[in-house]
Amino acid sequence: KSGLGANLIFTGSEVDFASRVQLPSGHFNLRQLAGTQVQPTNPTLTLRTGAEINVAGQSFSFSDLTVSSPGGEISLSTETGSVLIEDNVILNASSGGVDSSAGSIQIEASSGDLKLSPLAKIEAKDSQASSGRFSLNADRLTSIDGSVTDAMSLLHPLLVNGGFQRRQAIRLRQQDILVAADQQLSAEQFYLVSDTGSIRVAGTLNAHSERGGLVELAAGDELELLSGAKIFAGASGANADGGRVDLIALDSDEDDVNGSRDRVDLRAGSEIDVSGGAGGRGGQVFVHTRQQDLDQDGIIDAVLIGDLSAQSTGARITDLVATNNIRDAGFDPNAEVSRLTSHELTQWQVALAGFVNDVETGTIDTSNLANWRLIPGLNVESSGDLVLQDNWDFYNGWHFGTQNNLPGVLTLRAAGDIDFTANLSDAFFEDLIIVNFNLDSSYFNRLPEEMTKIDRLATGESWRYRISAGADLASSSITSLGSTGSLYLQEDSLIRTGTADIDLMVAKDISLASGSEIYTAGENPGISAQMIEETQADVQAIIDQIAPLQAYSVPLDVPTVEQWLDGMLHELLGRAQFAENGGNVRIQVGNNLVAQNLQRLPTIWQRRIGLPEANPNFGAAPTHIAIAFDHFDDAIGALGGGSVQIEVGGTLKDIAIAIPTNTRAISGVEVESQEFFGFKESPDPQLVTAGGGALDLRVGRDIAGGYLYLGDSNANILVQEQTLVGSNGVAPILYLSGDSSVNWLSNGDLQTGGVVEPYVIQQSQAQLNYLRKTRAQVTNLTPIVTNFLNYSPTAKLSLKSLSGSVTLSEAQGEFEDIDNTTVSDIAASRLLAPSLTAISFEEDVLLASSLSLFPSAVGQFELLAKGDIRSTKANEIFIRQSDVEPTLYPSLYLPVGEKSIRQYEIEVLTRHAERPVHETDKQPNRVVSLEGNIGSKDGDESGVILFDFAKASMFRAAEDIANVTLKIQNIQDSDFTLISAGEDIFYSTLRSSTGVFSSTDFRGIDIAGPGAALVSAGRQISLGTSLGIKTIGNLENISLAETGASLTLLAGIGDARVAGDEDAISAGSS
Repeated sequence: KSGLGANLIFTGSEVDFASRVQLPSGHFNLRQLAGTQVQPTNPTLTLRTGAEINVAGQSFSFSDLTVSSPGGEISLSTETGSVLIEDNVILNASSGGVDSSAGSIQIEASSGDLKLSPLAKIEAKDSQASSGRFSLNADRLTSIDGSVTDAMSLLHPLLVNGGFQRRQAIRLRQQDILVAADQQLSAEQFYLVSDTGSIRVAGTLNAHSERGGLVELAAGDELELLSGAKIFAGASGANADGGRVDLIALDSDEDDVNGSRDRVDLRAGSEIDVSGGAGGRGGQVFVHTRQQDLDQDGIIDAVLIGDLSAQSTGARITDLVATNNIRDAGFDPNAEVSRLTSHELTQWQVALAGFVNDVETGTIDTSNLANWRLIPGLNVESSGDLVLQDNWDFYNGWHFGTQNNLPGVLTLRAAGDIDFTANLSDAFFEDLIIVNFNLDSSYFNRLPEEMTKIDRLATGESWRYRISAGADLASSSITSLGSTGSLYLQEDSLIRTGTADIDLMVAKDISLASGSEIYTAGENPGISAQMIEETQADVQAIIDQIAPLQAYSVPLDVPTVEQWLDGMLHELLGRAQFAENGGNVRIQVGNNLVAQNLQRLPTIWQRRIGLPEANPNFGAAPTHIAIAFDHFDDAIGALGGGSVQIEVGGTLKDIAIAIPTNTRAISGVEVESQEFFGFKESPDPQLVTAGGGALDLRVGRDIAGGYLYLGDSNANILVQEQTLVGSNGVAPILYLSGDSSVNWLSNGDLQTGGVVEPYVIQQSQAQLNYLRKTRAQVTNLTPIVTNFLNYSPTAKLSLKSLSGSVTLSEAQGEFEDIDNTTVSDIAASRLLAPSLTAISFEEDVLLASSLSLFPSAVGQFELLAKGDIRSTKANEIFIRQSDVEPTLYPSLYLPVGEKSIRQYEIEVLTRHAERPVHETDKQPNRVVSLEGNIGSKDGDESGVILFDFAKASMFRAAEDIANVTLKIQNIQDSDFTLISAGEDIFYSTLRSSTGVFSSTDFRGIDIAGPGAALVSAGRQISLGTSLGIKTIGNLENISLAETGASLTLLAGIGDARVAGDEDAISAGSS
């Protein structure tokens, strides 16, 4: 038995386990390894009858609030033998309560079977039925006595009763998988893989979830949905797209070369439902089959098409992926590497174009496609390493069909490394961009060529990528990996697509060299038809005044209204673009994921303008936020919206991960055509925001440096060890905006490099430099400065550590802008999201800077620690919950320019809303130390914390509350504020160097408003030279009741510990 988050590993050439282990929220690993001496004849890892491994979470009472820790992880693995689990074995990775997630159970028999008793109990439950993970990788699954050989008949009751609602991944290398008609499994993600067998589904796989599920079935032989089978992968969340289903049968075991049986059959009476949530798009269904060369002449002449009679519901894409399998193209046997050059790429492009043409002309028979669309697939495999040596641009000639709009699916698999020395790209094309059309004819001579061109985001569907380094080529799934094989992106290389997904599976490491990136971009929404119509007359007047464009050094056509509007926005935004409908990114890496990110300003790649009042050079413009894709470096992102799922077995270092939003006007914009050419003040612009999504990040060891950028995104982050500073000495920074929610759990210490609203970050010089070039004839150019806050009322941040401390700080250190310039004070505001929770289950919560929460009627502040809650600074810091009317702050519709938000904060600091922000809020704030102190007993003014809270609050410490200033506001007559110390409430006596009592001591406790307040100490209340304890009614806030709170002070009441309640405290005084 241990404390939270402990890690215990047992290894041996033969493992026989019959003990009981309890590691709350911990990690327990049993490994059978190949022996260095004499190997046992039939090595096994055996869990004997009655063995129990319990890594379930626990619940903790922080005063009146119960919080819980998550379930941990259990791993059973063998290198050379089988795993045996006998009767009544218990494996438990359940959550500790309603506010935490279940853990995971992983069983891997690399060269053997799983032999399982049906009487074993395997579970990872949570009350929300949304977490818990189970994975199995074995040759076969049978009962321990060999009487049951149907894998799912054994697993089904265990999985149903055990929870496992987040993921169920089952790979059987030498056994069929059958989901029987009476079997129903539920999880957000399913992976069922049979390398050499078949998969048949007659029952139900339910992956319906808030943001859409994921189902991948991959068979070496046949894959069949029988009548009555159901696969659900739809979405329930508002505006959420439906999920994705992949059904794969590509004869990975090569026992059906002629295509007589190994295919996907979707029988009549089966159903696949990938419906989106309200306002969201439908999901995607892919059936992966083979292209065929029946006469063996080297030319594809057929497609293996099975029965496609299933009912498809809610899908925006139902594609049959006709895949051409290519092994060891461009292979160098001496180096054991396949080099993909323009030679191979051109050959494949020509072959696929011919194939699609033959399909469209009927040369290849596809009469039984029903309502499915056929798209090309390319599966390139290497038995060694694979190198992309020349750029692979799918937008250039790889979109097929009569409309040149048919995308495909690319799969790259290498048993060794994959090295990108060039770009893998779709959805972008080089385009000429002309901004500020009224300039003189030196425009092109003055601008560098790269500033007159743009990598423009296209409209329409994109190629999907499935990439696997260190792949087990004997398997039918890209998720099946060996023990070696890394993925490298060399300097300035990239992997990107638009609306489609990117899946990267890597056995060992991923390394991003300087300037490299991985992202989905979405598609270009264009200028809205309504905006074109509303500005038509004024823009045309401008175009009519422009000197003939033939006078330029590059002949141009006269622009259209749409081109002029596009050019003006590009100029103001420094060539940034709008995007929507982006694909998802899924990355699984066995060891480390490392980049060269040195904390570059995110405003280098996310540009913004907002000029509610006319700028003398540019006029006015409503707020626009856009993405400069060519400046997104050293990072991974879903830049046009989408989800990012990353699982790292080792360390995540110096990586930027971004899921931003972008905003554009679609109507209500006015254009000035007389005094200047540009936008003018618009009274009622209509703005639309696209992008955002979800982040699921799991790190097996440490996360060091880098940053996470989340706009309108939910994030779940799990770090198995600790959070550290990166190469530049800065811990990970969180950039949060919109309706974002972050739940971050570290096993060890958790420190952030700051939490910042991105729209108050200093704008990059890259944006202004572009304007300087395009408006070179303008002297004393007035820069565009746009700052605003965009938090939603429900945005929140939760930071938890199981066994370490949680440290809260603001963004510090040096941040890189363009041209190797650096800035340090990047944020114009300290305001955080409206709700903040920081919990240390075993150690301290440390405050390394002042913090303020954006005002919200549902905002909540909670600091909970087993140990101390204290400041790490020598000077006083403040922790403030604002009672300011939220509309007083600059917003998306009313940004500010030269005047910084910090000035606004100072101006409104002492203001209160006409009606208190928390008028109807019944939840108190909580600052609770279970076994330690709040504040510090140091004899000087160091470490003083000022808590300024806008609603009733609870401060409880097992030991002392010392040298903290409390300004608490009760609002209703029923409100109750509690300040309780198990030992002392203490203020030191401050004196000058001559011994005179301090006249500048502003410490103390003020309770504003009505209701009641109780101040109690187990030993003494010592006020020192502080201002004492007062109730002040409405002296500082006239919106409160005139009658002040009733005040009760209790001292010497004994040891009323934090787990008690007010009644216990009162009883102790009698």
